[in-house]
Amino acid sequence: SNVSNADMSESDLTGVNFSSGRHGTNLSLVNFTNSDLTNTTFINSNLTNSSFRGAKLINADLTNTNLTSVNFTSNTFR
Repeated sequence: SNVSNADMSESDLTGVNFSSGRHGTNLSLVNFTNSDLTNTTFINSNLTNSSFRGAKLINADLTNTNLTSVNFTSNTFR
């Protein structure tokens, strides 16, 4: 799947599964600023150059995810 360049800022994406098979989802350049990503799954996804500024990533699964040049400023992780 390809969701690149999307604006998902200020969104409640709690529990969303962005994993899509062996190659995951292309989420490069996506804006997740101030979004709630609690329990969200990104397994095998491409998050290159995406922004997670101020996002809540509690229990988010980033296994085997490409995090090249991702902005994680002011996040909540657990």
